Amino acid sequence: MIEVGLTKTLKSGKKSRYKYNDVVFDEDGWASIPKFYPHKFDLVLGKTAIGKTVVVWWTGLKWMGLRLADNSKIIQWKRIVNERAAA
Repeated sequence: MIEVGLTKTLKSGKKSRYKYNDVVFDEDGWASIPKFYPHKFDLVLGKTAIGKTVVVWWTGLKWMGLRLADNSKIIQWKRIVNERAAA
């Protein structure tokens, strides 16, 4: 399991942290669970087992979200791209 933000040991013996660049995303930008998890408490899009997409966050122990039902299982997640309004 790779969780963004956790410490990893490089081949040189130095310590580093996992970044989003270490996560393997499919062509649509989705990462598979349980292999990859986002940084704790980062808002991401989560895809449930029934195909519903909701905004969720990973606490390190479980998935949470305002529109996430208690019995829902998150199977994939996708980063939310920060968009800025052009002035």
